[in-house]
Amino acid sequence: FMASQICWCKVGAICIRLYDLTGVLVWTGQAARPYLDCNLDLDELILPNGTYIVTFSLLIGSTGWQPAGVSTLTILR
Repeated sequence: FMASQICWCKVGAICIRLYDLTGVLVWTGQAARPYLDCNLDLDELILPNGTYIVTFSLLIGSTGWQPAGVSTLTILR
């Protein structure tokens, strides 16, 4: 996951949250850079096949955490 459409020099951190389709939080990841490496098989979390809702937040300078978008992630193995 990575920040786009914003200068990376302005991004202090990124926070990603994955929810199942019922709205239950199943994974959170955070990094002190504008991108987050994620391997959902190796990060002690093996998610089953399905569609997940992904929310992105960015830490922008001194303004604090800002919502940066919502998307979906589909896992098919």
